[in-house]
Amino acid sequence: MRRYDDALGTVAAVVISLPSDDESFGWDYPRVRERLARHAIPHAVLRGEPALDVTATDRERIRTLLGAMPASARRETRCG
Repeated sequence: MRRYDDALGTVAAVVISLPSDDESFGWDYPRVRERLARHAIPHAVLRGEPALDVTATDRERIRTLLGAMPASARRETRCG
């Protein structure tokens, strides 16, 4: 969680990949969601399989998240 806290000061939004077979992160997600809410950082959770093409539902989640952000904040940073 410290790693998330360190990165939160530099992001405008977060995309989380949470495929259905990822049981371990599923337990951590409530804590991540709470931290994002505390910092008022919008996020989207993608549920598709990351090794495959992005699903239509996940694509729409990303589009909605990007639409809520100012264009100046749309820069990718990978932290995991």
